Amino acid sequence: MRRSQKERQSPHCTILMGQRLRERENEFASNFKYGTVKSAKPLISIGQCCSWVVNSYSSEQIKGCPVRAEDIYRYLRMIS
Repeated sequence: MRRSQKERQSPHCTILMGQRLRERENEFASNFKYGTVKSAKPLISIGQCCSWVVNSYSSEQIKGCPVRAEDIYRYLRMIS
């Protein structure tokens, strides 16, 4: 993502990633009283920890554990 930023190629998406997000999965469920993930931009989940996002929301996933930096870079370039 730093590489894309240096190239001034900011992807038009919301990125969800990280193990901490997996631990908070129930907070993003559609029936959670405090709301859900709301974004006008497309959702991109990165890694196995965020695979639940694909099941709960209309989103794309970059698979892996850990995800290779080159895979993230290629995907972000593709959607930019």
